[in-house]
Amino acid sequence: MSYLPGGINHVLFPTYAQLAGFDPSGVQWVSNPVPAQHAALLAEGRVDAISQFVPAVESVRSVAKQDLSVLPFVDWIGDLHGSAMAVSTATATNRADVVRRFNRALLRGLVYCMQDPEPAGKAYAAQPETQGQQAHLATAELTALRGYVTPAEGRLGHFDEARVARNIAILHGAGAIPAGLTPPDIIAPDLVE
Repeated sequence: MSYLPGGINHVLFPTYAQLAGFDPSGVQWVSNPVPAQHAALLAEGRVDAISQFVPAVESVRSVAKQDLSVLPFVDWIGDLHGSAMAVSTATATNRADVVRRFNRALLRGLVYCMQDPEPAGKAYAAQPETQGQQAHLATAELTALRGYVTPAEGRLGHFDEARVARNIAILHGAGAIPAGLTPPDIIAPDLVE
């Protein structure tokens, strides 16, 4: 399976496998630091599977040119928050104003992408580091992302402490993290406006 080194999909895979009821030791991992190349490895038959976020399925299908089975972690791990930005405790404490401004800008960009994914997809595809991703596929990913980032309650960028506690309990129960971790240990709601 192709994976991004340090990527959350690789980190959470043993927990996913345990909860889904299979032995993860049978999976051979192929490190690939360039996410845009994962689908090409699949298409070329160099790997049988890739670790990828669900909203990217249309992009992967366009490159792989084959039927795909998608195995979302949420089917077994539960109500995960998904991607988040992390900073050191020192940065959060000593440079809280910078963190708040960064969060505000990041969330503004996300809101724009969710409200108008087509121009955002075109802008994304125009960047050299996207390695030629087609604009309509970037737009499809942004459109698919809406369901993952649009909160049912609260506001965009807000961490629901009860949900974080459920995530911690699931990961602790699977042996992925030690006991005693609490939401305030890992989130700082005051850093998001």
